[in-house]
Amino acid sequence: MTNREADEELLAFIRQYIAERHISPCQREMKDHLGHKTFSSVTARLRRLRSQGRIDWIDRSPRTVRILEES
Repeated sequence: MTNREADEELLAFIRQYIAERHISPCQREMKDHLGHKTFSSVTARLRRLRSQGRIDWIDRSPRTVRILEES
């Protein structure tokens, strides 16, 4: 899976999670969904999506990820 595909998978997961629960997933839920063993890979993907202007969050606040663009 390429980085772009993994980023898209994470973005789709976040979008679906928010639609179903009206709150964003925590990093542990994102990590588990992607099947990663560490948080660093999730953090890197989140930072990349943020730098692209696709998501944002409030620093040091849990469950504040929000989607900035709709596909």
